This record gives sequence, structure tokens and C-alpha cells, in this order.
Amino acid sequence: MSASFSPGAWYPKDIEPQPMASLADESYNNAVKHFGEKLTRDECKRIWLNDKHTIEDVQQAIKDAQTAYEAKGKDSKTYLWIQKFSSRVLHYADIFDTLTQHHPEYVSLVWGAIKFVFVGVVNHGELVAQLSKALSSIADFLPHVELKSVLYPTKRMSELVAIIYAQIIRFVIRAVNWYKEGRFKHMLTSITRPYALRFKDLLDDLKTSSRQLDQLAVAAAMVEQRDMHLEQKISHQVLLEVRNMIQELRTIGLKSIDKYTNGLFSANHGLNMASLLDTNKRVCDIQLSQILTFVASSILQSPETTRKLCSAMRNRRRFQHGVSSFFASTPKLQEWSSTKSSSHISISGSYATRHCAQDFAVDVISLICESRIPVIWILNPNLSEDSTTVPTTIDILKHLVLQILQINQHRLTEKSLSLSATQFQCAKSEEKWFDLLVSALMDLPLLYIVVDLEVLKSAPAEKGLLVHGFLNLMKRLSSGSVDTVMKIVFISYFESVTSAADIPTNEVLRIPKATDTMYKSRKRNKRQMYTNRSKTISTLKLRF
Repeated sequence: MSASFSPGAWYPKDIEPQPMASLADESYNNAVKHFGEKLTRDECKRIWLNDKHTIEDVQQAIKDAQTAYEAKGKDSKTYLWIQKFSSRVLHYADIFDTLTQHHPEYVSLVWGAIKFVFVGVVNHGELVAQLSKALSSIADFLPHVELKSVLYPTKRMSELVAIIYAQIIRFVIRAVNWYKEGRFKHMLTSITRPYALRFKDLLDDLKTSSRQLDQLAVAAAMVEQRDMHLEQKISHQVLLEVRNMIQELRTIGLKSIDKYTNGLFSANHGLNMASLLDTNKRVCDIQLSQILTFVASSILQSPETTRKLCSAMRNRRRFQHGVSSFFASTPKLQEWSSTKSSSHISISGSYATRHCAQDFAVDVISLICESRIPVIWILNPNLSEDSTTVPTTIDILKHLVLQILQINQHRLTEKSLSLSATQFQCAKSEEKWFDLLVSALMDLPLLYIVVDLEVLKSAPAEKGLLVHGFLNLMKRLSSGSVDTVMKIVFISYFESVTSAADIPTNEVLRIPKATDTMYKSRKRNKRQMYTNRSKTISTLKLRF
């Protein structure tokens, strides 16, 4: 397709009628001039050159002719041609209607001339038949001229309409000239120049022009169809681009929505978790507070109080008698402190060595605390036998659990806290309290326990029962149910306790009698008194 091709030259997108070409103007002017020269004044008036004729005037003339020749028989040649022309006269309107808007006088001239000739020969049957035949032949070339000129009002289409109009004007002029020849000349020319030959060239020209108009309309339709196809192709491409753009926007929008939704979900989840954790923490705090309040209700003194009392009595004894060196380098004690698994050791003495055992307990607790290792204890600051308040085994276990909870309370979260105030309130046996002690050990890696069994002030069998319970507890820890390493020190003043608990001999460290304790006597002079004061510090050395 040429680069200069323009579809608009073949069909305009905005349908507007084109002005009549100059050829129609020239044909009209020539016809007016010719009729003015060849016709009389009266004949010119009959054509109504100065007035307006319409298709209704011609139809009325045809109707009058039909009425006149109907009496002679409907099968006559003249009547049949008149009837045929009557059915085709509307075809002239197809082309004349395109001229009415701009040049109504052009149409009036043709209608007036056709009426003039038709009325003039109405009394001559042969002439009426020949004229009707010629007009019918022309009418056969004119169908849909108006429709095509309206659909494709291009310059070329306007020129073809003007050519057809000019050819019709030529036919009208020739028909008027033929009418003016007179009857004698009609008879002569019917032999030398028959009627059919007189108008043959005009009919051929009209046929050619009509064919060109049809071909032009077909070509314009093809161009329009091609142009529509190109526009449809462009529209399809634009539609695809828009669809892709919408898809991209939709994808971006979905990603943004998904990101925003995930953000909201994460934020909401975070808030819910924070709220849940805060609520759970509050519940745990309340629950732990209730447990501590219940466990703290004991007849035993607080651990710090007993430690301070025992430490004060130890320091006073050492100030008076010096420091015992028995525990300074005991291999059994060093082995107990350095092993990586749960273990226990029993310090067994007599009533005479009770102070040495108590001082050892205080020294061990102080040394472990200095190493920042968790340690709990049961000490006996009151050595008198006449105490009216004697604690039970459950009181001792409750006191130990209280200390574990105080040490381990920051580790007791919702996940690990399996304790409740109801469990503590319902615990009535030693087994239940040992179970609660194990539950309180949650996530505590290492724990030292120092227990002075003489706080029970009961028969050796009861003390042995408590020791036996702790030994079973250590077996549970060794089985792996709890990951806590437990180091236990039992303090007793009577050998019967260790035998009652079936403690092996290699796990018992016996304190020699008072004559072998190597207490250094305080010198009577003042200088030696101050020297002994400096020796109140324990010589106990342990590896943890």
C-alpha cells in the first residue's frame, strides 16, 4: 500500500453531502439556453422553466397515458411500456434527490422536460411506446444512486452523479428535439435513423457511468472494510496493552494488599501475642504470689535468719577456740564438689562435734553463695532439746520448695510453670511435696542443698526417711526426667541416722571426736587473742 494512500479519499468518516460538480451546472445552463432557443414561449412555459416540477407531475402524466391506452387493451405494446416506465420512474428520484438540497431547479428542469415530451406524444401510440422504452432503459441504470452517493459522498462520487445528470439532460434535450421534428420527419427518420439508434449512444454512456458508480461504491466499501480492519487491529493491540497494564496493576495491587494484609496480620499477631504474654505473665505472677504466700506460712525461721544466727555463733566459737582444719583437705569432700553429676555426701558426727558440723554447713553455704551458684539450706540454730515447736518432714520440704521458687521465679513462665496454688494446698504427703520440688526445679541447671537433719529433733528413723526420700529424688534426676544437677549435704550428729537411711560408708564423712578436732586453744595473753581473731576465716577450699 502506498505511503500516500488515504482512506478518507475513498470514503469520508463524517458523512456530509458534497456540492454538485461544475459539470452539472454547465449541463443545466446549456439545457436552459437550448430550450430557450428551440422552443416557443408557450412551450417553455409548459416545461415550467421558471417554476417547479416534481415527480408527482410526471407520475400524473403517466397515469393519464395509462388511462388513455387502457381502453385499447392492457396487452397492447404501448400500454405495457407505459406501465413498465411507471414502475421505474422512482429510480430517477434516486439521483435527483441528491441534487434537491443544493440545486432544486436542476431537478425541476428534468421533471418538466420529461412531462413535456410525454404529454406531447401521448396521442401517438408508437412514440409513447418508444419514449417509455427509452426512459425505462435509463431507469434501469439508476437504482441506489442516492444510497451510494449518501454512503460515500466523496469528490469522485459527486463527479459521477453530475455526469449521470448531464447524460440525462442530454437525453431530455434530444427527446425534445425529436419531439419538435414533426410527424413527417418522424416517419422519415424511422427508416433512416430508427428510434433505438437515436438514443443508443446516450444509453451506453449512462450504462457505463452507472457501472463506474457501482464499482466506485464497491471500492470505497473495500477500503472502508480494510480501514476498519486496521482500526480493529490497532484497537485490539491497545486492548491487549490495556489488559496487560490492568493485569500488572492488579498484580501490584494484590502484592500491596497481600503485603499490607501480612503486615496487619503480623502486627495483630504481635499485639495478640504481646497481650497474651502480658496476660499470661500476670496470671503467672498472681499464681506464683499465691504459691509463695502459702509456702511461706511455716514454723521454721527464714533461711537468711537461720544463716545469720549460725554464722554469728560460728564466728564467736572461732574467736574463742580457733578454726578447725579437719575439712581443709578432705579428698572425699573435694570429689563430691567437683563431680559433674548429681551426688550427695553425709557429714556425720557426735554431740561433742556438733559445733564443728554446724560451722562446716555455714562455711559451705557461704562459699557456694560467693561462687554465685544456687543453694538452699535447712539450718538448726537452736540446739536445745526442749523446743515446743518441732517441724515435720513436710515443713522441711515446704521450706526448701519456697527457697527454690524464690531463686527460680524468673524462669517459671507459662510454658514451664506446671505449678498451681491448688497443688500446694492439696499436697498432704512427703511424696507430693517431693513432686512439687521437682516441678520447681524447671530449667535450673545446678542446685546445692544443705540440710541439718537435727532440725527435726525426732527419732533417727524419721531423719532416715527424709534422707531416703532425697536419695530417691536424685535417682529420678539421674534418669533424665529433669536436667538439674543436684548436690546435697546432709548434716547429722548421730551415726544412727546414716545407718537408718542405708547410706554407703564411702558417702559418709565422719568427724573425729572433740579431742582430735585440732581446735587451737586461745592463748591467755592479749597478743595471742588478736592473732586468733584473724583465724576466724574458714580454711575450707572446694572446686565447683
